Parts: sequence; structure tokens; C-alpha cells
Amino acid sequence: MPRIFFVLWDIPGGKVLSSETPINALMREIKEETGLDIDVIKPLGVWSFHSTKLGNQIICTTYLCKSRNKEIADSDESDKITKSLLNSVNISNNPEEEHDVEGFEWVRKEDIVSGKYPVNENLRRFVSETDF
Repeated sequence: MPRIFFVLWDIPGGKVLSSETPINALMREIKEETGLDIDVIKPLGVWSFHSTKLGNQIICTTYLCKSRNKEIADSDESDKITKSLLNSVNISNNPEEEHDVEGFEWVRKEDIVSGKYPVNENLRRFVSETDF
């Protein structure tokens, strides 16, 4: 029987190494997965999901961040931000081995909450209940 694959959107993230703080891990993961340098604005909260593959619960701490890329940080125009981000993001170095990363897209909170992008339901709930 052929394997069926589906697209699931996710936010950048990963594991905290024993030698780093959660903030350092966040900055490293964002750099590895997108090529962007970031400043952390504030923690948004914690959410979790059960991994059937690993057989355990994954705890996610999520932060509001701002890109250090000047053309992104200084822009209030969403079209300009999208174009700058698409030109700045490099997903070719993403170390994700379990799933192929096919692309990057800048999305609005409303698009995640509405279901326009298929995401983990616990992530969707977290985004809908978080003020940012």
C-alpha cells in the first residue's frame, strides 16, 4: 500500500541542547531553519501535543520574536515584509530529517485560526487563544 503524505504547516522550533539556554536554542533553531537572526520580544506561552511516532508528549514554549533583518524590522507594509522575508529566508539548511520542508510562507494569525493552513490542532488552539 502506498504511503500517503499530507502538508502540515508548523512554526520553526526544535530541541534545547544541554549546553544552551532556551533562548539560545530558539535563536539557533530559527537561524538553522530560516537563516534569520532574531530578537526575542516576549514569551507567549506553552502548549503541547502527543507524538505518536515518539510515544510521548512534546512540550512547546512559544515566543514572540522580531527579525534583525533591517528591511523586515523597519517595514509596516505586509506586502513588503512578505517579499523581504521570502528573499531573506533560506530553508535549505533546515536539519529536519523526518519530513521534507517544502517551503516558507509568511502567514497571519487569522489564517492559522481559520484553518486556511493545516496545523496541529493544539497549535491552532494556542494561536487562537494567545494575544499577540
